[in-house]
Amino acid sequence: MNKDTLIIIVLLFFLSIVITSAYLFYNSKNNEQVKNKIQRDYKPGIFSITGPNDASVNIPITLNFMSNSNDQSVNAVSLQVTFDPKVLEIIKIDTTQSFCQFYPENRFNNNLGTLSIQCGAPHPGFKGENVIASVQFLPKLITQTSLNISNESMILVSDGKGTNIFSKPVSHTLTILNNI
Repeated sequence: MNKDTLIIIVLLFFLSIVITSAYLFYNSKNNEQVKNKIQRDYKPGIFSITGPNDASVNIPITLNFMSNSNDQSVNAVSLQVTFDPKVLEIIKIDTTQSFCQFYPENRFNNNLGTLSIQCGAPHPGFKGENVIASVQFLPKLITQTSLNISNESMILVSDGKGTNIFSKPVSHTLTILNNI
C-alpha cells in the first residue's frame, strides 16, 4: 500500500467519524425538540393499577389496569407489565370493559412474569379514564411483591401521528398474607 492510498484511507476514516458525530448530535437535539413539543402540546397520560393491596395466598384477586388520557382523545394503548412469576400467576384476562375493539396482542407468560396488551379503537377512541383489562392473579407465596407497568408502555393520542403521551412507569405493591 503506497503513501497516498494510506492518506486517503485515514482521511475517509476521520471524515466518516465527523459525519457520524454530526448525525448523532443532530438526532439527539431533534429528539429533545420532539419531546419538548409533546410536553407543550399534550397533557401526560397515565396508567394505574387499582385493586387490593393485600391478598391471601392461594385465593385469586383481581387487579384493574387503567389508563387516563387527561381528556384527550386516545385510540390505542400498549400495556407492558412485569411481575414476579414465583409469587403471582395470571389466571384470566378480562377486556370486556375496555374501550378497545381490536387486540393485536393480548397475552401473558407466567414463566417470565409478563403481561402484554396492545389494543385500539377507531378514531376518536376515548377520553378520560378507561379500564384496559381486569386481570385475575393467583398469589402463590406469602411475601410482598410488586407489579410494574414499564417504560415500554404507550398511550397514543388519536391525532393521526400516534403521539405517545405515557408519562412514567407505575408500580403496585401487593402484600400476600396467610389468610385475610
